[in-house]
Amino acid sequence: MRIEIDQSGKVEDTSRKTVVALTNSKKFTVLINTREKRKLQEKFRLIGQPKIFVYYVFATLLYLVIKYSGNLKNKIYIDIEYTGQTKIIEKILFDLVGEKLLIEWIKVGKQSKSHDLGYKVFVGKLKADKVIEAKFIENLINKKTGGYLNSRLKLENRYSAPVIKRSVTNLKKKSRI
Repeated sequence: MRIEIDQSGKVEDTSRKTVVALTNSKKFTVLINTREKRKLQEKFRLIGQPKIFVYYVFATLLYLVIKYSGNLKNKIYIDIEYTGQTKIIEKILFDLVGEKLLIEWIKVGKQSKSHDLGYKVFVGKLKADKVIEAKFIENLINKKTGGYLNSRLKLENRYSAPVIKRSVTNLKKKSRI
């Protein structure tokens, strides 16, 4: 049977949860809530890579839904969520899996079972099979990428993260000297 994956709720929309649903003879969903997405977004800001946050989180959710469903060998049809970024997402996904997968990017559509399942979990009509925490995704990415998310930049060098009052006062004191 055809394996389809669809996403409900964009990863970059941190005010809404994200659900990734897989359907074939089995059904499986992975959910990440808003608080956990914000933690991950801040982590990527801290390392100076806020633009790749979306692709890493989406690829990790794809990996988890494929892994937990046990469908690593079959051809997988994934809904195109991020047009033009499929190669980046594939590379991250292949790094996480450790091997090449048979992936085809298609428009799944609203008639799909995976869309229906993902939407029902997104609106709360069904419970997700697995709820993922930010720490779990961080540990998985660090393990698979050799500690990429452990590298840190100094607080003064961050350009996209919220300002911390302590760092601003330190800068003012230095400028007076």
